[in-house]
Amino acid sequence: MTRLVVLLIAVCLLATACTGQDQGLAVINEGTEKACLIYQGKPLFAFGPMCENILWQVKLGSELYDVTAWARWQQANGMNYVRCYPASGYGWTHEISNRPDYLFPFEKVSDEPVRFDLARFNDAYWQNFRAVAQTLRTHGIIVHLQIFQLCYFETFPGGELRWPYNFWNPVNNVNDFARSMGPNGRGHHPIIEQVADGQHPGLREHYLSYLDHLLTAVGDLGNVFFDLSNEMGDGGLDLALTKQWVELTLDHIEAWERETGHDVLVGQDFSHFPDPDYLLRHPRMELIIAHGDDVWHDWTGYRKPVVIVNSADGRGLRYADPSTPDRFPRFRKLHWRALLSRAQGLGDYQKEWKAQPGTYPEFDRDAQLLRAFFDSLVDYPNLLPHNDCIVSAPGAEKYCLASQREAVVYLESGPATAGVEYSPSQLVLQGLPLRRGQAKVTIFSPASGPVAELTQTLTDGRLRIQLPAFTDDLAVHLLAQ
Repeated sequence: MTRLVVLLIAVCLLATACTGQDQGLAVINEGTEKACLIYQGKPLFAFGPMCENILWQVKLGSELYDVTAWARWQQANGMNYVRCYPASGYGWTHEISNRPDYLFPFEKVSDEPVRFDLARFNDAYWQNFRAVAQTLRTHGIIVHLQIFQLCYFETFPGGELRWPYNFWNPVNNVNDFARSMGPNGRGHHPIIEQVADGQHPGLREHYLSYLDHLLTAVGDLGNVFFDLSNEMGDGGLDLALTKQWVELTLDHIEAWERETGHDVLVGQDFSHFPDPDYLLRHPRMELIIAHGDDVWHDWTGYRKPVVIVNSADGRGLRYADPSTPDRFPRFRKLHWRALLSRAQGLGDYQKEWKAQPGTYPEFDRDAQLLRAFFDSLVDYPNLLPHNDCIVSAPGAEKYCLASQREAVVYLESGPATAGVEYSPSQLVLQGLPLRRGQAKVTIFSPASGPVAELTQTLTDGRLRIQLPAFTDDLAVHLLAQ
Protein backbone atom coordinates (compact mmCIF):
# COMPACT_ATOMS: atom_id res chain seq x y z
CA MET A 1 0.00 0.00 0.00
CA THR A 2 2.78 2.41 0.94
CA ARG A 3 4.66 1.64 -2.28
CA LEU A 4 1.52 2.32 -4.29
CA VAL A 5 1.04 5.71 -2.60
CA VAL A 6 4.66 6.60 -3.26
CA LEU A 7 4.28 5.56 -6.89
CA LEU A 8 1.12 7.63 -7.32
CA ILE A 9 2.81 10.67 -5.78
CA ALA A 10 5.76 10.24 -8.13
CA VAL A 11 3.45 10.00 -11.14
CA CYS A 12 1.59 13.14 -10.05
CA LEU A 13 4.83 15.04 -9.56
CA LEU A 14 6.05 13.96 -12.99
CA ALA A 15 2.77 15.01 -14.59
CA THR A 16 2.98 18.38 -12.84
CA ALA A 17 6.55 18.87 -14.04
CA CYS A 18 5.62 18.02 -17.61
CA THR A 19 2.77 20.51 -17.80
CA GLY A 20 3.77 24.07 -18.60
CA GLN A 21 7.42 23.79 -19.61
CA ASP A 22 6.86 20.95 -22.06
CA GLN A 23 3.49 22.06 -23.41
CA GLY A 24 3.70 23.03 -27.04
CA LEU A 25 1.36 25.02 -29.24
CA ALA A 26 -2.30 24.13 -28.80
CA VAL A 27 -5.76 25.61 -29.32
CA ILE A 28 -8.20 26.15 -26.47
CA ASN A 29 -11.87 27.07 -26.85
CA GLU A 30 -11.65 25.26 -30.20
CA GLY A 31 -14.59 25.79 -32.55
CA THR A 32 -15.82 28.90 -30.71
CA GLU A 33 -15.38 32.64 -31.25
CA LYS A 34 -12.93 32.53 -28.33
CA ALA A 35 -10.59 30.03 -30.01
CA CYS A 36 -7.14 30.86 -28.69
CA LEU A 37 -3.56 29.74 -29.26
CA ILE A 38 -1.63 28.81 -26.15
CA TYR A 39 2.04 27.94 -25.69
CA GLN A 40 3.42 26.35 -22.55
CA GLY A 41 -0.06 26.61 -21.12
CA LYS A 42 -0.42 30.39 -21.56
CA PRO A 43 -2.14 32.58 -24.18
CA LEU A 44 0.23 33.46 -27.00
CA PHE A 45 1.05 36.81 -28.53
CA ALA A 46 4.07 36.47 -30.80
CA PHE A 47 5.88 39.00 -32.98
CA GLY A 48 9.37 39.99 -34.06
CA PRO A 49 11.73 40.24 -37.02
CA MET A 50 14.20 37.58 -38.04
CA CYS A 51 15.45 36.89 -41.55
CA GLU A 52 12.99 34.59 -43.27
CA ASN A 53 15.17 33.26 -46.10
CA ILE A 54 18.53 32.27 -44.59
CA LEU A 55 17.53 30.80 -41.24
CA TRP A 56 17.96 27.16 -42.29
CA GLN A 57 20.70 27.62 -44.91
CA VAL A 58 23.71 28.24 -42.69
CA LYS A 59 25.17 26.12 -39.92
CA LEU A 60 24.19 27.01 -36.40
CA GLY A 61 26.94 29.25 -35.05
CA SER A 62 27.97 30.54 -38.50
CA GLU A 63 29.12 34.14 -38.72
CA LEU A 64 27.11 34.44 -41.93
CA TYR A 65 23.92 34.63 -39.89
CA ASP A 66 23.96 34.21 -36.13
CA VAL A 67 20.62 32.62 -35.30
CA THR A 68 21.47 32.41 -31.60
CA ALA A 69 22.26 36.13 -31.41
CA TRP A 70 18.93 36.98 -33.02
CA ALA A 71 17.11 34.59 -30.68
CA ARG A 72 18.77 36.12 -27.61
CA TRP A 73 17.92 39.62 -28.81
CA GLN A 74 14.28 38.71 -29.39
CA GLN A 75 13.97 37.05 -26.00
CA ALA A 76 15.66 39.96 -24.18
CA ASN A 77 13.21 42.43 -25.72
CA GLY A 78 9.94 40.54 -25.34
CA MET A 79 9.76 39.15 -28.88
CA ASN A 80 9.16 35.53 -29.82
CA TYR A 81 8.38 34.91 -33.49
CA VAL A 82 9.78 34.18 -36.91
CA ARG A 83 7.90 33.62 -40.14
CA CYS A 84 10.19 31.60 -42.40
CA TYR A 85 10.50 28.78 -44.90
CA PRO A 86 13.01 26.28 -46.22
CA ALA A 87 14.44 28.10 -49.22
CA SER A 88 13.40 26.52 -52.53
CA GLY A 89 16.49 28.02 -54.13
CA TYR A 90 19.60 30.00 -53.27
CA GLY A 91 19.35 33.11 -55.44
CA TRP A 92 19.06 35.67 -52.65
CA THR A 93 22.15 34.25 -50.96
CA HIS A 94 24.06 32.94 -53.98
CA GLU A 95 27.13 35.05 -53.23
CA ILE A 96 27.82 33.01 -50.08
CA SER A 97 26.55 29.65 -51.31
CA ASN A 98 30.10 28.32 -51.84
CA ARG A 99 30.98 28.79 -48.17
CA PRO A 100 31.56 25.56 -46.17
CA ASP A 101 29.04 26.66 -43.53
CA TYR A 102 26.30 27.15 -46.16
CA LEU A 103 23.93 24.18 -46.49
CA PHE A 104 21.63 22.89 -49.22
CA PRO A 105 18.64 20.60 -48.59
CA PHE A 106 19.81 18.24 -51.35
CA GLU A 107 23.18 16.81 -52.25
CA LYS A 108 25.07 18.89 -54.77
CA VAL A 109 26.49 16.69 -57.54
CA SER A 110 28.40 19.26 -59.59
CA ASP A 111 29.76 22.80 -59.29
CA GLU A 112 30.11 23.74 -62.97
CA PRO A 113 27.23 24.00 -63.56
CA VAL A 114 25.69 23.81 -60.08
CA ARG A 115 23.34 20.84 -60.00
CA PHE A 116 21.58 18.84 -57.31
CA ASP A 117 20.19 15.34 -56.89
CA LEU A 118 16.74 15.93 -55.42
CA ALA A 119 16.45 12.25 -54.50
CA ARG A 120 19.40 12.55 -52.10
CA PHE A 121 18.59 14.64 -49.06
CA ASN A 122 21.54 16.34 -47.38
CA ASP A 123 21.64 14.96 -43.82
CA ALA A 124 23.76 17.87 -42.58
CA TYR A 125 21.10 20.37 -43.71
CA TRP A 126 18.24 18.52 -42.03
CA GLN A 127 20.14 17.91 -38.81
CA ASN A 128 20.96 21.61 -38.72
CA PHE A 129 17.31 22.43 -39.46
CA ARG A 130 16.34 20.67 -36.26
CA ALA A 131 19.18 22.24 -34.27
CA VAL A 132 18.10 25.74 -35.34
CA ALA A 133 14.47 25.07 -34.41
CA GLN A 134 15.58 23.71 -31.03
CA THR A 135 17.66 26.83 -30.42
CA LEU A 136 14.65 28.98 -31.20
CA ARG A 137 12.53 26.89 -28.83
CA THR A 138 15.11 27.33 -26.07
CA HIS A 139 14.59 31.09 -26.41
CA GLY A 140 10.79 30.83 -26.44
CA ILE A 141 10.44 31.64 -30.13
CA ILE A 142 7.50 30.41 -32.22
CA VAL A 143 8.28 29.28 -35.78
CA HIS A 144 5.70 29.99 -38.48
CA LEU A 145 7.01 27.53 -41.09
CA GLN A 146 5.82 27.77 -44.69
CA ILE A 147 6.37 24.60 -46.72
CA PHE A 148 6.68 26.64 -49.90
CA GLN A 149 7.48 30.28 -50.49
CA LEU A 150 6.13 30.55 -54.04
CA CYS A 151 8.22 33.56 -55.00
CA TYR A 152 11.08 31.09 -55.62
CA PHE A 153 9.01 29.66 -58.48
CA GLU A 154 8.41 32.98 -60.23
CA THR A 155 10.16 34.41 -63.27
CA PHE A 156 9.88 37.95 -64.59
CA PRO A 157 12.17 40.86 -65.50
CA GLY A 158 13.88 41.80 -62.25
CA GLY A 159 13.25 38.36 -60.76
CA GLU A 160 16.53 36.83 -61.87
CA LEU A 161 17.29 35.50 -58.38
CA ARG A 162 14.12 33.41 -58.23
CA TRP A 163 13.36 30.58 -60.67
CA PRO A 164 16.86 30.52 -62.24
CA TYR A 165 18.27 29.41 -58.83
CA ASN A 166 15.36 27.14 -57.87
CA PHE A 167 16.28 23.54 -56.92
CA TRP A 168 13.31 22.17 -58.92
CA ASN A 169 14.25 24.07 -62.08
CA PRO A 170 15.25 21.21 -64.45
CA VAL A 171 18.52 22.95 -65.36
CA ASN A 172 19.56 22.82 -61.69
CA ASN A 173 19.04 19.10 -61.00
CA VAL A 174 19.66 15.65 -62.46
CA ASN A 175 16.26 14.11 -61.73
CA ASP A 176 13.92 12.81 -64.41
CA PHE A 177 10.86 13.43 -62.21
CA ALA A 178 11.57 17.17 -62.39
CA ARG A 179 12.01 17.37 -66.18
CA SER A 180 8.49 18.73 -66.77
CA MET A 181 8.76 21.39 -64.07
CA GLY A 182 8.43 25.05 -64.99
CA PRO A 183 7.95 28.39 -63.24
CA ASN A 184 4.64 29.70 -61.93
CA GLY A 185 2.59 31.82 -64.27
CA ARG A 186 -0.01 31.80 -67.01
CA GLY A 187 -2.57 30.39 -64.61
CA HIS A 188 -0.53 27.52 -63.22
CA HIS A 189 1.63 26.49 -60.23
CA PRO A 190 3.47 23.47 -61.72
CA ILE A 191 5.12 22.29 -58.49
CA ILE A 192 1.69 22.11 -56.84
CA GLU A 193 -0.38 20.85 -59.75
CA GLN A 194 1.99 18.14 -60.96
CA VAL A 195 2.30 16.69 -57.46
CA ALA A 196 -1.50 16.45 -57.36
CA ASP A 197 -2.46 15.37 -60.88
CA GLY A 198 -1.51 11.68 -60.56
CA GLN A 199 0.54 11.76 -63.75
CA HIS A 200 3.88 12.44 -62.06
CA PRO A 201 4.29 9.67 -59.45
CA GLY A 202 8.02 10.27 -59.05
CA LEU A 203 7.48 13.94 -58.26
CA ARG A 204 4.70 13.11 -55.80
CA GLU A 205 6.87 10.56 -54.02
CA HIS A 206 9.68 13.10 -53.83
CA TYR A 207 7.37 15.82 -52.44
CA LEU A 208 6.01 13.52 -49.73
CA SER A 209 9.55 12.58 -48.78
CA TYR A 210 10.41 16.29 -48.59
CA LEU A 211 7.40 16.82 -46.34
CA ASP A 212 8.51 13.89 -44.17
CA HIS A 213 11.90 15.52 -43.71
CA LEU A 214 10.24 18.73 -42.50
CA LEU A 215 7.95 16.88 -40.11
CA THR A 216 10.77 14.73 -38.76
CA ALA A 217 12.98 17.78 -38.24
CA VAL A 218 10.54 19.93 -36.29
CA GLY A 219 7.12 18.32 -35.95
CA ASP A 220 7.69 17.09 -32.41
CA LEU A 221 9.25 20.25 -30.96
CA GLY A 222 6.03 22.05 -30.03
CA ASN A 223 7.09 25.56 -31.08
CA VAL A 224 6.46 25.12 -34.82
CA PHE A 225 3.24 25.34 -36.81
CA PHE A 226 2.91 24.70 -40.54
CA ASP A 227 1.65 27.07 -43.23
CA LEU A 228 1.18 25.03 -46.42
CA SER A 229 2.20 27.88 -48.71
CA ASN A 230 2.25 31.65 -49.02
CA GLU A 231 0.43 33.66 -51.70
CA MET A 232 -0.82 30.61 -53.56
CA GLY A 233 -2.77 31.91 -56.52
CA ASP A 234 -0.48 34.80 -57.34
CA GLY A 235 -0.29 34.52 -61.14
CA GLY A 236 -3.21 32.10 -61.28
CA LEU A 237 -3.60 28.40 -60.60
CA ASP A 238 -5.68 25.31 -61.37
CA LEU A 239 -8.03 25.45 -58.40
CA ALA A 240 -9.20 21.82 -58.52
CA LEU A 241 -5.66 20.44 -58.66
CA THR A 242 -4.49 22.84 -55.98
CA LYS A 243 -7.23 21.66 -53.64
CA GLN A 244 -6.14 18.08 -54.34
CA TRP A 245 -2.61 19.08 -53.32
CA VAL A 246 -3.92 20.63 -50.10
CA GLU A 247 -5.87 17.47 -49.22
CA LEU A 248 -2.90 15.25 -50.09
CA THR A 249 -0.66 17.33 -47.84
CA LEU A 250 -3.15 17.29 -44.97
CA ASP A 251 -3.61 13.53 -45.36
CA HIS A 252 0.14 13.03 -45.12
CA ILE A 253 0.53 15.28 -42.08
CA GLU A 254 -2.32 13.50 -40.30
CA ALA A 255 -0.82 10.09 -41.11
CA TRP A 256 2.48 11.28 -39.61
CA GLU A 257 0.61 12.50 -36.52
CA ARG A 258 -1.10 9.12 -36.06
CA GLU A 259 2.17 7.28 -36.51
CA THR A 260 4.21 9.44 -34.14
CA GLY A 261 1.61 10.58 -31.60
CA HIS A 262 2.55 14.23 -32.15
CA ASP A 263 0.23 17.03 -33.18
CA VAL A 264 1.13 19.84 -35.57
CA LEU A 265 -1.09 22.87 -36.06
CA VAL A 266 -1.74 23.71 -39.72
CA GLY A 267 -3.14 26.55 -41.78
CA GLN A 268 -2.52 28.25 -45.11
CA ASP A 269 -2.06 31.87 -46.13
CA PHE A 270 -5.23 32.68 -48.03
CA SER A 271 -3.88 35.79 -49.77
CA HIS A 272 -4.41 35.57 -53.57
CA PHE A 273 -6.22 32.22 -53.19
CA PRO A 274 -9.26 32.26 -55.51
CA ASP A 275 -11.47 30.43 -52.97
CA PRO A 276 -10.45 31.85 -49.59
CA ASP A 277 -13.38 30.32 -47.72
CA TYR A 278 -12.06 26.87 -48.61
CA LEU A 279 -8.98 27.66 -46.50
CA LEU A 280 -10.63 29.82 -43.85
CA ARG A 281 -13.30 27.26 -43.04
CA HIS A 282 -11.37 24.07 -43.78
CA PRO A 283 -12.24 21.62 -40.96
CA ARG A 284 -8.72 20.15 -40.95
CA MET A 285 -6.92 23.48 -40.64
CA GLU A 286 -6.68 24.72 -37.07
CA LEU A 287 -5.38 28.20 -37.92
CA ILE A 288 -6.34 31.19 -40.03
CA ILE A 289 -3.26 32.64 -41.71
CA ALA A 290 -3.87 36.15 -42.99
CA HIS A 291 -1.47 38.19 -45.09
CA GLY A 292 -1.67 41.39 -43.08
CA ASP A 293 -3.16 43.67 -45.71
CA ASP A 294 -6.20 44.59 -43.61
CA VAL A 295 -5.84 47.48 -41.18
CA TRP A 296 -8.02 45.59 -38.71
CA HIS A 297 -10.37 42.65 -39.03
CA ASP A 298 -12.78 40.76 -36.82
CA TRP A 299 -11.78 37.11 -37.30
CA THR A 300 -13.93 35.63 -34.55
CA GLY A 301 -16.65 34.44 -36.93
CA TYR A 302 -14.29 31.78 -38.27
CA ARG A 303 -13.86 30.29 -34.79
CA LYS A 304 -10.13 29.73 -35.18
CA PRO A 305 -7.02 31.50 -33.91
CA VAL A 306 -5.39 33.84 -36.43
CA VAL A 307 -1.79 34.70 -37.23
CA ILE A 308 -0.55 37.24 -39.76
CA VAL A 309 2.14 36.51 -42.34
CA ASN A 310 3.83 39.88 -42.70
CA SER A 311 3.99 43.46 -41.56
CA ALA A 312 2.01 45.26 -44.24
CA ASP A 313 0.48 48.60 -43.25
CA GLY A 314 -0.48 50.02 -46.63
CA ARG A 315 3.11 50.90 -47.52
CA GLY A 316 6.45 49.08 -47.52
CA LEU A 317 7.56 48.26 -43.99
CA ARG A 318 10.76 46.33 -43.21
CA TYR A 319 12.75 46.20 -40.00
CA ALA A 320 16.12 46.86 -41.66
CA ASP A 321 15.12 49.36 -44.37
CA PRO A 322 16.66 52.77 -43.54
CA SER A 323 14.84 54.39 -46.46
CA THR A 324 11.72 54.50 -44.27
CA PRO A 325 12.83 56.34 -41.09
CA ASP A 326 9.24 56.47 -39.80
CA ARG A 327 9.00 52.67 -39.75
CA PHE A 328 9.39 52.28 -35.99
CA PRO A 329 6.24 54.12 -34.87
CA ARG A 330 4.51 52.40 -37.79
CA PHE A 331 5.79 49.00 -36.62
CA ARG A 332 4.63 49.83 -33.11
CA LYS A 333 1.12 50.64 -34.28
CA LEU A 334 1.05 47.57 -36.51
CA HIS A 335 1.85 45.32 -33.54
CA TRP A 336 -0.79 46.94 -31.35
CA ARG A 337 -3.32 46.81 -34.18
CA ALA A 338 -2.64 43.08 -34.51
CA LEU A 339 -3.16 42.63 -30.76
CA LEU A 340 -6.50 44.44 -30.97
CA SER A 341 -7.46 42.26 -33.96
CA ARG A 342 -6.96 39.28 -31.66
CA ALA A 343 -4.19 38.09 -33.97
CA GLN A 344 -1.72 35.95 -32.04
CA GLY A 345 1.27 35.98 -34.35
CA LEU A 346 2.76 38.66 -36.58
CA GLY A 347 5.79 38.04 -38.78
CA ASP A 348 7.70 41.29 -39.13
CA TYR A 349 8.84 41.35 -42.74
CA GLN A 350 12.60 40.87 -43.10
CA LYS A 351 14.60 39.50 -46.01
CA GLU A 352 17.82 41.43 -45.29
CA TRP A 353 20.05 38.66 -43.93
CA LYS A 354 23.01 41.02 -43.39
CA ALA A 355 21.08 43.07 -40.80
CA GLN A 356 22.16 42.82 -37.17
CA PRO A 357 19.91 42.49 -34.10
CA GLY A 358 19.70 45.37 -31.67
CA THR A 359 20.61 48.04 -34.21
CA TYR A 360 17.52 50.15 -33.51
CA PRO A 361 16.91 50.81 -29.79
CA GLU A 362 13.55 52.46 -30.47
CA PHE A 363 12.26 49.18 -31.88
CA ASP A 364 13.55 47.28 -28.83
CA ARG A 365 11.87 49.73 -26.42
CA ASP A 366 8.52 49.52 -28.22
CA ALA A 367 8.68 45.71 -28.16
CA GLN A 368 9.46 45.61 -24.44
CA LEU A 369 6.50 47.87 -23.64
CA LEU A 370 4.10 45.87 -25.80
CA ARG A 371 5.19 42.66 -24.08
CA ALA A 372 4.75 44.25 -20.65
CA PHE A 373 1.24 45.38 -21.61
CA PHE A 374 0.23 41.98 -22.95
CA ASP A 375 1.60 40.27 -19.85
CA SER A 376 -0.61 42.53 -17.71
CA LEU A 377 -3.77 41.12 -19.31
CA VAL A 378 -5.63 38.66 -17.10
CA ASP A 379 -8.50 37.47 -19.30
CA TYR A 380 -7.08 37.38 -22.83
CA PRO A 381 -8.86 34.19 -24.03
CA ASN A 382 -12.24 35.81 -23.30
CA LEU A 383 -11.53 39.19 -24.91
CA LEU A 384 -13.68 39.79 -27.99
CA PRO A 385 -13.98 42.77 -30.39
CA HIS A 386 -16.25 45.57 -29.13
CA ASN A 387 -15.21 48.53 -31.27
CA ASP A 388 -18.80 49.73 -31.29
CA CYS A 389 -18.51 50.46 -27.55
CA ILE A 390 -16.29 53.45 -28.32
CA VAL A 391 -18.73 56.35 -28.48
CA SER A 392 -16.16 59.13 -28.61
CA ALA A 393 -12.35 59.17 -28.69
CA PRO A 394 -9.42 60.81 -30.46
CA GLY A 395 -7.62 59.00 -33.27
CA ALA A 396 -8.20 57.98 -36.87
CA GLU A 397 -8.63 54.31 -35.85
CA LYS A 398 -10.23 53.08 -32.61
CA TYR A 399 -10.34 49.52 -31.34
CA CYS A 400 -11.70 47.73 -28.29
CA LEU A 401 -11.45 44.20 -26.91
CA ALA A 402 -13.54 43.37 -23.87
CA SER A 403 -14.83 40.64 -21.60
CA GLN A 404 -16.76 40.68 -18.33
CA ARG A 405 -13.46 40.97 -16.47
CA GLU A 406 -11.37 43.43 -18.49
CA ALA A 407 -11.22 45.65 -21.57
CA VAL A 408 -8.52 47.14 -23.77
CA VAL A 409 -8.96 50.27 -25.89
CA TYR A 410 -6.38 51.32 -28.47
CA LEU A 411 -6.46 54.67 -30.27
CA GLU A 412 -4.11 55.40 -33.18
CA SER A 413 -3.41 57.74 -36.05
CA GLY A 414 -3.83 55.06 -38.74
CA PRO A 415 -1.47 52.99 -40.91
CA ALA A 416 1.50 54.49 -42.74
CA THR A 417 1.46 57.61 -40.55
CA ALA A 418 3.80 58.91 -37.85
CA GLY A 419 4.15 62.06 -35.76
CA VAL A 420 0.42 62.81 -35.47
CA GLU A 421 -0.30 64.77 -32.28
CA TYR A 422 -3.53 64.75 -30.26
CA SER A 423 -4.66 67.24 -27.59
CA PRO A 424 -6.11 66.20 -24.19
CA SER A 425 -9.59 64.80 -24.69
CA GLN A 426 -12.09 62.24 -23.39
CA LEU A 427 -12.71 58.58 -24.08
CA VAL A 428 -16.41 57.72 -23.81
CA LEU A 429 -17.40 54.06 -23.68
CA GLN A 430 -20.93 52.66 -23.75
CA GLY A 431 -22.19 49.08 -23.70
CA LEU A 432 -19.07 47.37 -22.36
CA PRO A 433 -19.64 43.80 -21.17
CA LEU A 434 -17.40 44.63 -18.17
CA ARG A 435 -19.24 43.81 -14.97
CA ARG A 436 -20.64 46.70 -12.91
CA GLY A 437 -18.71 48.27 -10.10
CA GLN A 438 -15.27 49.69 -9.71
CA ALA A 439 -12.67 49.28 -12.44
CA LYS A 440 -8.97 49.97 -12.32
CA VAL A 441 -8.05 52.13 -15.32
CA THR A 442 -4.48 52.25 -16.61
CA ILE A 443 -3.64 54.76 -19.32
CA PHE A 444 -0.64 53.41 -21.22
CA SER A 445 1.59 55.02 -23.82
CA PRO A 446 2.90 52.38 -26.26
CA ALA A 447 5.94 54.64 -26.74
CA SER A 448 6.82 55.23 -23.07
CA GLY A 449 4.76 53.03 -20.75
CA PRO A 450 2.15 53.74 -18.02
CA VAL A 451 0.93 57.33 -17.91
CA ALA A 452 -1.72 57.24 -15.18
CA GLU A 453 -3.75 54.90 -13.00
CA LEU A 454 -7.19 55.67 -11.59
CA THR A 455 -10.30 53.97 -10.33
CA GLN A 456 -13.70 54.58 -11.88
CA THR A 457 -17.16 53.18 -11.35
CA LEU A 458 -18.85 51.40 -14.22
CA THR A 459 -22.64 51.83 -14.35
CA ASP A 460 -24.70 50.26 -17.12
CA GLY A 461 -21.54 49.69 -19.17
CA ARG A 462 -20.74 53.40 -19.50
CA LEU A 463 -17.47 55.16 -18.69
CA ARG A 464 -15.98 58.60 -19.36
CA ILE A 465 -12.17 58.77 -19.04
CA GLN A 466 -10.02 61.87 -19.30
CA LEU A 467 -7.08 61.29 -21.66
CA PRO A 468 -3.76 63.18 -21.81
CA ALA A 469 -2.20 64.58 -24.95
CA PHE A 470 -0.37 61.95 -27.00
CA THR A 471 1.45 61.37 -30.26
CA ASP A 472 0.34 58.64 -32.69
CA ASP A 473 -1.20 56.15 -30.25
CA LEU A 474 -2.52 55.50 -26.75
CA ALA A 475 -3.90 52.44 -24.94
CA VAL A 476 -6.30 52.12 -22.01
CA HIS A 477 -6.60 48.98 -19.86
CA LEU A 478 -9.69 48.49 -17.70
CA LEU A 479 -9.79 45.75 -15.07
CA ALA A 480 -12.94 45.02 -13.07
CA GLN A 481 -12.25 44.97 -9.33
